[in-house]
Amino acid sequence: MAKAPTNTDTTNGEVAVKTRKPRSPSPPRPVYAVIQVLDRDGHPMQLDKASVRVISFERSAEEVLAKIEGGEHVNALYLRGIMPAGR
Repeated sequence: MAKAPTNTDTTNGEVAVKTRKPRSPSPPRPVYAVIQVLDRDGHPMQLDKASVRVISFERSAEEVLAKIEGGEHVNALYLRGIMPAGR
């Protein structure tokens, strides 16, 4: 009968440990926000792209609140998006 393969090193009897190759992080991907502007009745309003201005992209909630509540950007709003970690 044939012997089953073992995970031991025959020179000193220690178990051979397989090392894993470290995974590289997934590349960053853009996050898109699709929005509508609604009137008071809840119906979508027509919006001209030329009248929309992107103020900034921020990672800090404190910076976002400072820009919105600071009074410099009147009627500004923010959209929050989370990109799940990729495998």
